[in-house]
Amino acid sequence: MVKINALSEIDVLLLTASYGGGHIHAAQELETAFATFYPKLRVETMDFMAQILGPWLDKQIQLTYISLVKYAPSIYRDFYYLTDNSSISPWWQRRINRLGFTHMGRYLRNNPPQIVVSLFSVPAGVVSELKERELHNIPLATVITDHVAHNQWVHPYTDLYLVPSPPVKEELIERGTSQDRVEVTGIPIDPAFGQQWNKRALRHKLGLKEDLFTVLVLGGAFGNWGGMRRICTRLATFPLPIQVVIITGKDFKMKEKLSPIADEACCPMYIQGFVDDMPAWMGTADILISKAGGITVSEAMASELPLLIYRPIPGQEEANVRYLVSEGAATAADDITQLIDKLEQIIRHPAKLAEMRQRAKRIAYADSAHVTAKLLYERFLT
Repeated sequence: MVKINALSEIDVLLLTASYGGGHIHAAQELETAFATFYPKLRVETMDFMAQILGPWLDKQIQLTYISLVKYAPSIYRDFYYLTDNSSISPWWQRRINRLGFTHMGRYLRNNPPQIVVSLFSVPAGVVSELKERELHNIPLATVITDHVAHNQWVHPYTDLYLVPSPPVKEELIERGTSQDRVEVTGIPIDPAFGQQWNKRALRHKLGLKEDLFTVLVLGGAFGNWGGMRRICTRLATFPLPIQVVIITGKDFKMKEKLSPIADEACCPMYIQGFVDDMPAWMGTADILISKAGGITVSEAMASELPLLIYRPIPGQEEANVRYLVSEGAATAADDITQLIDKLEQIIRHPAKLAEMRQRAKRIAYADSAHVTAKLLYERFLT
C-alpha cells in the first residue's frame, strides 16, 4: 500500500477499499497484471477508506455496513435503492464526496500519477469532483466490480468505465454515458481460474474422492455461524452420493465449530480454513454454493463452475444474481429447504448442469486483469 504522506513518482494509482474483500482482490490482480506485462510502470495501491479517511472512521463505516447486512438487510436494501434514485443521488453523492476530499486533493497535488484507477465507488466520486473543481486534470478510470451501474459509480468527470458485462455497459449508456467511455473487460481476477483441470487427478492430489459429485461451499462468504450450521447439517444428511468441501477462510472459529458436523456426516465432508490455491479448489468442484460477490462469481465463471447462490446480500449481490440467472449460469435459493431441493434437482439432471457449465464459460473473463491493464496502458500511458 502507498504511504499517503510520502512524496513519490507514480504512473498508476489504484484506489480501493477493504469492504467485502473483492475490491482489494481486484486491485491486487490489476497491479499484478501491470507488473507482469508493463514492469517499468510504477503502480501503487491505496486503501482509500483506511488511508485517506483514517482507520477509525473506516472501521466504523465497515461495522455499520456489516451490521446492516447481517441484522437489518431490508434497511440496507432500502438505503441502496434510495441512493440509486436519480432525484436523491446527487444530493447524497455531494455529501459522500466530502469524505477525504481535502486529503485526496493534497495527495494528488503532491504525487500526481499519469492515471487514477478507482475500484471502489467512493473514491471515484471524490476524484471526479476534484477534477470538476479544476483541482487536478488527471485521467480517471473506474472499474465497476458488480453487474450493476449504481449511481454511486457514475460520475461526470470519469474518463473511462471498465465494466464486468454488456448489460452494465448498456445501463451506463442509458444513464447518459457516451459509448466510447465504456469498455467491457470483466472484473480483474487471477487468470489461474481459467486453467483447464483434470478433475479426477486434481481431486486425488487434494485428498478428495475422485469419482463423487463435489459440492464446494465458501463458508467465509456467509459470515455467520447460524447460516453455515444449517447448510452443513442439511448437506451432512443429503440423500444422494456427494462429497462436500467447505472453505471457511480466516474464520477459524467457524472451522472448529463445523468439524463435529463433518465427523458425523453421512457423506465425505472436508473442512478447510484459509487456502491460497482457490483456483484449484474451484477446479475440483461440480457446483459452488456461495453468496454472490462480484469477484467470487467472476472466479466461478472463469472456472466454468455453476453457482447455487444462497441468500445474497441485498442490492449489488441481487443484481449479480439477476445477471447470472438470466444467463443460465446460476440458480438462487432464499432458504435452506429450497437450496437442498435445487441441489438435488441439479444432481439428478446432469444435462442441466452441463448446460449451466457452458453458460458460465460463455460469460467468463478469465483474462480480465490483463485485458484491463492493456486497455489502460494503450489509452492513457503510451
